[in-house]
Amino acid sequence: MSSPMPRPIRGGNGLTNSQRFGADSSKETGDEATSSYFDHSSAKRINTDSVFTLALKKQYPGLDLIVVPESQCNLLAFAAAGHATFDAIHDKGDVPSSLGLTIYLPPSRRMDGNKGQLGEEVVFGKFLYRWKSEEFVIYLVDGRDGDESYPQLKNYYILTANVYKAEQLVIATGSWASDLHDEVWVYDQGTFEKDRELWNSAQKSTWDAVILDSDMKEALINDHNSFFESRKTYKDLGVPWKRGLIYHGPPGNGKTISIKATMHMLADRTPTVPTVYVRSLESWMGPQYSLHIIFEKAREFAPCYLVFEDIDSLVTPDVRSYFLNEVDGLKQNDGIFIIASTNHLELLDPGISKRPSRFDRKYYFPDPNLDQREAYCRFWQRKLKPNKEIEFPDELCRAIAEITNKFSFAYIQEAFVATLLAIAGRSKAQPTESSEGAWILVSDDQSCEETQDEDNLDKLELWIEIRKQVKILREGMEDEIMHLHICLAAMETQQQLPYRGAPFPSKWRRNHPRSKNGCLTCRSKRKKCDEAKPVCTGCTRSKQECIWPTPNGDQADKQLGSHSEGVLESHNSIINTSSVSSLVPASHVTTVSSSIRVAPTYGNLAYLSDDSRPLYQQYLDTTADMLTRGPSECGNPFVNYLLPLAASNELVLDCVLAIGGAHLTVNNPTARGLEVATRCHYAKVLAGLQKLLSFEIGQVTPGMVEETTSTRSSQILLILQLLCIYDHIQGNTRGAIYLHLKASREYIATLTSPCQPYDELEYLRGFLLEMYTYHAMKLALSPRNMLREELVEIDPSVHSLDIFSGYKSRGCLLGFGQPLFEMVPQIHQLVEARRQEEKLGLGVSMALSEQYESLVANLEAFDAYGENSEGLRPRQERAGATMIYQNALIVYLHSAFHQDMLADVNLAKELEARIDKTMPAFFSLFVGDSPYRRMLLWPGVIMASCAQRREHIGGFRAGLVGKASQTPGAVKTGARIVDLLWKDPDPRAFGPRGLSYIMTKHDISFGLC
Repeated sequence: MSSPMPRPIRGGNGLTNSQRFGADSSKETGDEATSSYFDHSSAKRINTDSVFTLALKKQYPGLDLIVVPESQCNLLAFAAAGHATFDAIHDKGDVPSSLGLTIYLPPSRRMDGNKGQLGEEVVFGKFLYRWKSEEFVIYLVDGRDGDESYPQLKNYYILTANVYKAEQLVIATGSWASDLHDEVWVYDQGTFEKDRELWNSAQKSTWDAVILDSDMKEALINDHNSFFESRKTYKDLGVPWKRGLIYHGPPGNGKTISIKATMHMLADRTPTVPTVYVRSLESWMGPQYSLHIIFEKAREFAPCYLVFEDIDSLVTPDVRSYFLNEVDGLKQNDGIFIIASTNHLELLDPGISKRPSRFDRKYYFPDPNLDQREAYCRFWQRKLKPNKEIEFPDELCRAIAEITNKFSFAYIQEAFVATLLAIAGRSKAQPTESSEGAWILVSDDQSCEETQDEDNLDKLELWIEIRKQVKILREGMEDEIMHLHICLAAMETQQQLPYRGAPFPSKWRRNHPRSKNGCLTCRSKRKKCDEAKPVCTGCTRSKQECIWPTPNGDQADKQLGSHSEGVLESHNSIINTSSVSSLVPASHVTTVSSSIRVAPTYGNLAYLSDDSRPLYQQYLDTTADMLTRGPSECGNPFVNYLLPLAASNELVLDCVLAIGGAHLTVNNPTARGLEVATRCHYAKVLAGLQKLLSFEIGQVTPGMVEETTSTRSSQILLILQLLCIYDHIQGNTRGAIYLHLKASREYIATLTSPCQPYDELEYLRGFLLEMYTYHAMKLALSPRNMLREELVEIDPSVHSLDIFSGYKSRGCLLGFGQPLFEMVPQIHQLVEARRQEEKLGLGVSMALSEQYESLVANLEAFDAYGENSEGLRPRQERAGATMIYQNALIVYLHSAFHQDMLADVNLAKELEARIDKTMPAFFSLFVGDSPYRRMLLWPGVIMASCAQRREHIGGFRAGLVGKASQTPGAVKTGARIVDLLWKDPDPRAFGPRGLSYIMTKHDISFGLC
C-alpha cells in the first residue's frame, strides 16, 4: 500500500503571531478541534481524519494544514534527537489537552539485573513545534480508522503560515528517519530492520585486531578503499562501478572479523558508506522476493557494502538464477560492493565462484601459520595482562603456537577459554595461596626475571592446563577425521559388496528356488547353476564344458547319467571371461554379445551390487538402443562393442553404469538411492580417467593403474566420448560436454595417424571416429551461452566422412546426408568469423557475404533423394531426415547473417514456408519410430525457435515432450529452452540467435547432440 503524501490545505495569509496560533481568545470553552476529537472518539467513528481536518479548518481558517503519517515523519522523535524543540500546549476547558499511555519497555538483554523502563505513547497531543526559527502548531492524533485497507493509525497535523517551511520540515524529518544512525541495515525473515548491536560489534573490530598475512590484509584494505574512491575512474573507463569479493576457507580463520573490520573502516569514512547485511532469505513471499528487496535497498543506499555471509547456504539452486540476474543483470548496481563468505567454495555454482564481473576476486583464509598463531597468543597475552593472578610470559606465546599446529583461530580461542575456565574452577574449589597447583601470583617484574629459562614453563599453571585442552581438542579433530574416513570407507565397501546371499558371500548368486533346469555339468557336481545360457557362470569360471539337457526328459537323464562319472575338460570353444578383455576381435564381438541379454552376469557383470544392477538393466533394456542414430552392419555397437569390453574393464563398466543411471534418474528424479549410485560410478570414471592421463604424461608408473587394462590413446578417447554421452543423457547445463570434446581432439590425431602403433582397441577405431565426429559437428552447430568461451574446433581429419569407410559400425550415428555433414565445418567456420566481426562492431564483409550466399545456394541445390539408394533403412526415411537438416542448416546460416530475421518480410515468409515443408517429415520420422528420430533434437530446436503460428508451436511441443518418460536429459533441456524462448516477450527471443539469448539470460550451457 502506498502511504499518503503530505496534503496542504490552503488558508489565508498575513496573520500576526498572536493570530496565527489561537482561535478566538474571547472564548473560554477550550480548543474546539480537541473537543471534536474527543466527541468523535466517544461514539461510533467513521473517519477520524476527515472529522478532525474539518474541525481544524474551522478553528484555524487563516493557516495552512499539512497531514503526514507518523510512520514516515515522526516529528517528536526528530526533536528528541536534538534537531528541533517542542512544548506541549495546554488549553482551558473541561476536555483534557492530551491523552497518552504509559507503557512498559522490556530490556533487550536482562543481564546485570536490567528490569526495563517505562515509556509514554501519545494517543492525542497538541504541541508548539520550533525548527530553524520557524514555529508550527502540530497535533498528534491516533485515529485507528480510515478509508484504506490498512489505514494509518497515527497522523501529524501541521498548522503553518509558511507551507514551504513545513514541507522542508517534513523532508528533513523523513530523510532523518530513513538514514542510519549508528546502525546497520539487516535483512531477516522478510523485513529490513536497523540493527545497532551489529554496528556496535563492528565498531569493536578493527584491522589492527585482524591477524592475517600482511600482504593479504593490505590488499583487502586497498581493494575496498580504492573502489569507493574511484567512481570517476570507473566512469572514465566505461565500466560499471561495482565490485564483488569472495572470502573462503576453513571456518574460524578470520573471514567474519575481516568483514566487521571493513564495516568499521567504511563507517569512519566521510561520507559514511552504509552496510546492508543479509541474515536470511526466508520470507512469506519467497527467497526471490527477498533478493529483489535486498538489491533494491542496496541500490537505494549506494554506495554501500552488501554482505552475504555463508552464501552457500543462502543462495540455493532454486534461487541461483535470480541471484545471478540481480548481481549482473540488466539493472544498474553502481556503487555496490558485494562481499560473500563461504567455508565451502566447491559448493558454490561456477556462475558465482568462477565468473568475473559478479565476484571479481577470491581471497583464501587458510589455517594460521606459526607466526600468526603466535601473534594471536600475544593478543590473549595483552587481554589477560590486567589479571595479575595469571602469569603469561613472552616465551609462552611461542610455545602455545607450536603445539596448536593446524588449529584455526576459533580452535585456539576455545583452548584459551577452556583453560581459563578450568583454572578458575579449581581456584574457587581450593584457595590458591596454599596449593601447589594454584595460580602463580607474581608481579610483572617478577615474571620477567623468573621465566627466562624454558624449564620454568612447566611450572606455569596456564601452560600446564592449556596443553591438556589442546590435547582434548586435537583428539576431537582426529575423531571427526576418523569418522569421515569410516563413512567414506563404508561407502566404498558398499559399492564393492557382492549380491547378498550367504552370510559371507564371495560372488554374486541368483536367489532362486531349487530347480532342475541347470546345466548337467553343475548338477553332476551338486552345485547350484545360475542357468545363464549358452554358458553358465560356474562353467565359465571353471573352464569346463557347459552341457544342457535336451527337451526330451529321458534323453536328459541319459545325458546326466553318462556325465556323472566325471566332468570332462571342454575341447570346444567356449566363452571365457578371462579372454573377453580389452582385446576382442571384431569377428567375435557379435557372438559374445548374443549371450549378454540372456545372461548379463559374466566377468565384471557377475559382481554388480544391488544398487548397480538397475543401472545396468536400464542401459541394456533402453539406453543402449536410444544411443544409436541409425543401423550399422555390426548391429548396435553400444551393446556389441561396449558390453564385452565392460565385462573385463571396470572403467568402461563404470561408464556404462553411469550412463544407464543418468537415464534412469533423469526420468525418475525422486529415486535418490539410484542417483547416489550413479554419481558414485561417475566419480569412479573421473578418477580412473585421471589415472590414465597421469600415466600418459609419465607422472605415475604402470603399476599404479593395474585396474585398467589399457593406457592407450584409444581408451582415453573412448572414456571421453562416453562422458559426452553421459552429459547428453543427464542433460548437463554447465557445458561439461565442451570440455570433454576439447580433450578428445588431443587423441584424434593419434587415431588417424598413418603410422599406427599396436592398439588393443583397434576394432573400435571406426566407432570412436564416428562418435567424435558426431559430437564435434553437433556442438559446432549448437547455439551457445555467450558468457562462456566454448569454442569448438572440428579436427580436419574428419571433415570428410569417407574416413568411416570399411568399418562395420559406420552409420550408427551419421547414417544419412553425408554431403550435408561434410559442409558443417565450412558453415561453422563462416558463422564463427561472422561472430568475430560482430564483436568488433563491424558490418558483414564482402568475403563473408559471398561465402554465405555460396553455401546457401549449395544447400538449396542439394537433392535429398540423390544419395545412394542402398542402405539398411528405407530411402524415404533417409531422404526425410536429410531434408530436415538441409532446411535447418539454411535457417542457421540466415540467423548468423541477420540480427533480426523478422525485420525482413521476405525472410520471415521463407522461414514459415520451411517450417511448413519440414513438419510432415518430422511427424513421419517421429510417429514411424525410425532410429533417425533420435537425430531430430538439433534441427527440431532450430526450427522450433522460428515458429510463430500456433499449430507449428503445438507440433514442435508435442515432438519435444511427446515421449518424455524415456527421453534423455538433453531433450528435456532443449524443450525447456524452446519453451522459455516462446514465452519471452523480448524481440531478441527468436531464431537461433534467440536461443543463444535465452541460454545466456538463464545461464544455460549444453549441446544439442
